Amino acid sequence: MSSVTDNRHNETGVRAATRAALDVMLADAAITPSVSGRLFQPRAGARLAAALVGRPHRVARRGGELGVELARVLTG
Repeated sequence: MSSVTDNRHNETGVRAATRAALDVMLADAAITPSVSGRLFQPRAGARLAAALVGRPHRVARRGGELGVELARVLTG
């Protein structure tokens, strides 16, 4: 085999391994209840909500900018 073929094979193997690892992580998160507690931190969510409530104009402006950007993406 040439080195180009070897590199492509290794690259494909790395992608497959990455996908497999992600599949395992997502399955574990779906099955194990304790994982969801680690992924969602109530205190952090409360702090984020408080910060958003404290700046309604900024949140509305950024939300509008996000909507415009999403529309650009959808229209190509």
